[in-house]
Amino acid sequence: MNLKRVGNQTLVFTNPPVILSSYSVVGPKEGQGPLGKTFNKIWEDGLNGEKSWEIAESKMLQEAMQGALDQASVQKEQIDFMLAGDLLNQIISANFA
Repeated sequence: MNLKRVGNQTLVFTNPPVILSSYSVVGPKEGQGPLGKTFNKIWEDGLNGEKSWEIAESKMLQEAMQGALDQASVQKEQIDFMLAGDLLNQIISANFA
């Protein structure tokens, strides 16, 4: 990727970034809501069989990331940056996944 560092945390892109794909994984409540048909995958169980919400949230993000990679037909090694978030904008799992 052609980019230049400006300072410690700022990158300047030679070419503008593009969105290759997106993929959403949600729990049953979101799936039953008015946007339900727009999500890529809806879990039947909010914890997806996991013991804690934190583990489930991490797996949810991993699943969404893999789904986005699959839709774009690329490998994770080909990606330089990935943006992630959740409906509450806590983004906790994005920091750990």
